[in-house]
Parts: sequence; C-alpha cells; structure tokens
Amino acid sequence: MRARRSSSSAVRTVVRLVLAAGFLALAAAAWRARTAPATGYELSIYQGTPQTVWVAAGVALGAAVIGLALSPPGLTRGAGVVLGGGTVLTLVSLPILRGYAFFGAGDALTHLGWTREIAAGTFAPTSLLYPADHLIAVQTHLLTGIPVTRALLLVIPLFTLVYLVFVPLTVRAVDAGRWTVSAAAVGSWLLLPVDHVGVLLEVYPTTQALFFVPAILFALVVYLVRESTVTLPGGVSPFTVLLCALGVAVVVVHPQQGLNVFVLFAAGALVQAVAGLWRPGSGVTAHRSLALPALVVGVAFVA
Repeated sequence: MRARRSSSSAVRTVVRLVLAAGFLALAAAAWRARTAPATGYELSIYQGTPQTVWVAAGVALGAAVIGLALSPPGLTRGAGVVLGGGTVLTLVSLPILRGYAFFGAGDALTHLGWTREIAAGTFAPTSLLYPADHLIAVQTHLLTGIPVTRALLLVIPLFTLVYLVFVPLTVRAVDAGRWTVSAAAVGSWLLLPVDHVGVLLEVYPTTQALFFVPAILFALVVYLVRESTVTLPGGVSPFTVLLCALGVAVVVVHPQQGLNVFVLFAAGALVQAVAGLWRPGSGVTAHRSLALPALVVGVAFVA
C-alpha cells in the first residue's frame, strides 16, 4: 500500500513539473512572438513567425496532453486544460502579438472597411445582416481608444476563447466521466470547425458564429437537464432567457448559423411533441419544451 501511494505521489509530482514546464514554454512562445514583430508584409504568418515560437508552443501542448492523460480529475487536470487552451489562443492571437496592422484579405478587408465606416458614423450597422463583429470592434475602439484595425483583430481570439471554453463545458454537462472532458478539451484545441468546414481563421462572421455555437449547446443542455432555483417574473426560468438570448445573438453574428440553431431547436420541439402523443410520460417529454426557444430564434431570423 505504501509503495502504491509513493508511486502515485511521484506521478503527481512529475505531472506538476511537466505542467510547470509547459506554462514556461507558453510564456516563452508569447514573449518570442512579441519580440519578433513583423517589419513588412508577410505572405505567410506561419513562415514569418520564428521557429522557436512553434517549438515552444509544441512543448506547451505536449505538456498539456501529458497533464490531462496522467492526472486525476481536479485542479491539476484543470491546469492542463488551461495550458492547452491558452497555447491555442496564443497561436490564434499571433497577428496581435506580432503587431500586424491587420490580418486577412478579401472578405476580411471588406469587414474592416464597414467597421471603419460604422465608427465614423457614415454607415448604419442595421444595413448589415451580421453586424456583431463590427459592433464589438467599434465598441472596443470607443471604450479603449485603440485603432479600429486592432479592435477588429481582437474579435478573432474573443470568439476562439468562447469555443475553447464551452466545448469541454458542454461535454461535461452531458457526461462528466473520467476522460470525456479531457478528450473534449483536446478536440477543441484542433479548431475543427475551421479545418473541416473550410472557413477562415480571421475576421469572418461565419467563423465567429461557428465558434459561438458551443455556448448555445451548453445553454441547451443546461436548459434541458437542470432545474432552476430562481424563477423570473411570469414564471420564466433563467435558463430559458439564457438560451433564447444566445439564440438571438448568433443570428446577429451570422444568420446562416442562426438558421441552423433554429432548425436544431425546432427539430427538438417536434420530437418532443411527437413523443408526447405516442409515449406520454417518456424521458423526452420530461424535459422543458424547446418550442419557445425555437419560436424566439425563428422570429429573430425572419426579422
């Protein structure tokens, strides 16, 4: 028994040392990127960024995976999640760290032009079908005084952070098993919506909407499975307000993904209605109805 405890203690110590080294590597990657600003136009940020940044980031990600694999659920495993997510967020933020004037071509430059015009008061954001990115950048510019270009670049890591946080949280809300959250965290680091759907990791409303969807899925799971201890006026659950608000928000980020969310909610409401007719009292009908969220998001989409 003592030998087993000693072995377990040694593993914990090694894992903590590995994670500490990973955080140092992450700090080194961010510092090296910051001290190697772009001095001109770069065809590829991957080639323009020093190789030491990628090596340090690789070490940090490796340490995060080791930490998740060898540590039990708790603070140490949480540190692994933070380390891996922080590393990915740092890589996504490279254009900001390396002082890029702006990042992206084509559509990204169009969005920059619209944002500048909104900030100058010469273009109404209501003229856009997806003004969320632009309004976030304008408000950041007005509150902090940073240039519009830099404020718009901040939108990219902001929505990436939402994705990195809510993918593991959603999985945890569904099944908090020993390895599920760790697997979800590692999966989120791959940024699969960008790789598989083919969108761009820049100012591109479709990308930002896809990265926002996990927050809606988390709210959906909470809405379906958790009981609220607080009731708002009219007997409305706070979970209902949260789910409807996020559903409307994604319509403003990009209506195409808003339509997808509406279809998801409407399909769920239809299944609940059919189950209520065929099998009253089943587990499906025990959940809150998705009819109201589907109606709210549908009205927002049409509007």
